[in-house]
Amino acid sequence: MRLAGSKGKFLLYTWSTPEKWLPGLIEGLPESTWVLCISEWGMPFTRGDYTGKINEYSISVVGPSEQSLRQWKLAQHRGLQTAAKMQVANTFEISSMPYVSALRLVAQHLANITATGVNGVMLGWTNGGSPSPNLDLVAEFTRSPRPSVAEALEAVAVKRFGSAAAPEVVRAWHLLSDAYEEFPFDISVCYNAPQSLGPANLLFAQPTGFPATMVTYPFDDLEGWRGPYSEQTLQSQFEKMTELWKRGVSVLEALRQEHPSSALDDEWRIAEAARIHFQSTANQIHYIRVRQTDLATAKVILRDEIQLARQLFDLVAQDSRIGFEATNQYGYIRFDLVEKILNCRQILSP
Repeated sequence: MRLAGSKGKFLLYTWSTPEKWLPGLIEGLPESTWVLCISEWGMPFTRGDYTGKINEYSISVVGPSEQSLRQWKLAQHRGLQTAAKMQVANTFEISSMPYVSALRLVAQHLANITATGVNGVMLGWTNGGSPSPNLDLVAEFTRSPRPSVAEALEAVAVKRFGSAAAPEVVRAWHLLSDAYEEFPFDISVCYNAPQSLGPANLLFAQPTGFPATMVTYPFDDLEGWRGPYSEQTLQSQFEKMTELWKRGVSVLEALRQEHPSSALDDEWRIAEAARIHFQSTANQIHYIRVRQTDLATAKVILRDEIQLARQLFDLVAQDSRIGFEATNQYGYIRFDLVEKILNCRQILSP
């Protein structure tokens, strides 16, 4: 790059690099190199009865980790520039939303990052490129003096929804953030489970034996979805997260009735669509577990999936961002939800 006359920034990205290699690598880098680390990589967390470390991008677990701090310190000791890689809008925890409304978690992560002294931040990958409150938060943390988490949330809420609605919007964001902290994180769950397709994922009366494919076709591969979680824990975490998430959605629902605006309609719609995805994921796990042993419960789940598909159909008809992610394009469109309704009816028929 330098021989060619380029003044562009060269970033060494430490994705999956064994940490024991980094001292030697960093020592040998040209002085103009930036060292780029995923902020939350290696961050410990507990969900249900499972404790692990972050091994993919996450909004539900807030960084930076001790691992990233060590790597930045190595680079800073050599006099190199440093940068944090994070995703502020969404991740493969649920990639089919334009953004995840867990804004307190995003704000806290941004506050933590700015306190480390890194020289830059890379804000996204392929998902989450839509204009969003999450990206507005980034702008708040570029200001001097830096705002607190509460100040940043309030500023974004006032800007997007007006001063009258702002306090309740912030309350909703806190509730949604509380819920999102229950996401059963693991790379297998992120890539294989159906939370990014929600009701668009078809159900099967008998096991198919098809393995889930990366963030595209979950099929009924519960073994591939669950990663280190037991079937019960995976189901219970999605159920718990859904029930908590509903509280934030309810606040936004009431608020859009009190202060009608297209901005509040959009905020409610995105949160409600995510709620449907989480509920459907819990349903699908439960259905697979009981479809051959408890037909009565299986039928209840099938009927609920029909209702969720209908609800999501209406939301998708109003907002074409829902269901889309840049690398995989549309995970589903409206008529995939129609197919799901027919799919469930067929299984229910004698």
